[in-house]
Amino acid sequence: MGVEMARGQSPIEPAKTVVGVVLALVGVGVLLTATGVLLGSGSIFGIGRNEVCVDARNGVVGVSAASNVPVADVVDGVRATLSTVTLCDGQPTLVQRVLRVLNELPSILVFVGSLMLAISVFRAADSAGIFTDRLARRMRLLGWFILLGELVATLTEALSRIWLTQTMVTTSIEANAWLSDWNIPLLGVFIGAVLLSFSRVIRISARMRVDLEGTV
Repeated sequence: MGVEMARGQSPIEPAKTVVGVVLALVGVGVLLTATGVLLGSGSIFGIGRNEVCVDARNGVVGVSAASNVPVADVVDGVRATLSTVTLCDGQPTLVQRVLRVLNELPSILVFVGSLMLAISVFRAADSAGIFTDRLARRMRLLGWFILLGELVATLTEALSRIWLTQTMVTTSIEANAWLSDWNIPLLGVFIGAVLLSFSRVIRISARMRVDLEGTV
């Protein structure tokens, strides 16, 4: 009984179930949010609001450090400073709305795309087995997608924030300001690299299995 149950179980559980549940929750969230936007009771990426806002870091724009303390009732000896400020334009242009969407959409697309590619990896493992070239190819694709996708997405978001901020201030922002605003996705790079390594291990193991079966 125990052996039969073990054989009937997917070799990549519980990851398969978790990814499926997360993907379903994302779908439900998008559906509910889109419905709220259409009914006028919500917004997504600034769509559904009359104004467009962006969070600008202190250093990218000049934040006044004067008069009012940003945090009230601080302990004696504690100094409060503003690290970011929110700029909002009540009459945004189409370009500003597009830039606002690009502040968040790239990372979400990479996240959803990674979930869908992960599902394809799980299907390959269930249908063809663990040590197969098919699984190795799909895992390699997932690894590169996460590694490069996270880098491109976060860089796009940093640039769009800088460009959107520039449309709301009169002074020129330094050309390299995006460097201080870019949150390098170290975790995404690490996960992508690990998946690429695992795909190589699986590919080598698959070839060794084929060679072993040929000698038997």
